[in-house]
Amino acid sequence: IGIVVIIAQFIGRQISPYVGTAMAFSTITLCRILQTLPARSNEYTLKEIGLFSNMYVIYAIIACLLIYGITLLPFMRPIFDIPLEFGIYQLGICVLLAIISTLIMEIIKFRKSNER
Repeated sequence: IGIVVIIAQFIGRQISPYVGTAMAFSTITLCRILQTLPARSNEYTLKEIGLFSNMYVIYAIIACLLIYGITLLPFMRPIFDIPLEFGIYQLGICVLLAIISTLIMEIIKFRKSNER
């Protein structure tokens, strides 16, 4: 997670320091929300557990994504110091980086389970 957050901040800083900070904030938030899925088991992959085997986890992820989405509303951005330059393109990068970090966690678990 730390590496993708640093990458996000680096990409955002190409626009401005404020966009870099917003991208780091967004990436770490999205990483932690998505990390809920692989964190359900230390041994079994998401495929083995099943994505929808625990609907409460899915509801929690949806609730967290909605709460995060509130921070992106125009009247909430000043409270969280999210600049107007932080747009859909930057958000897409943050989502992609968060998905990559989640997939890496799953790949590590998959490799460990094949070693047993």
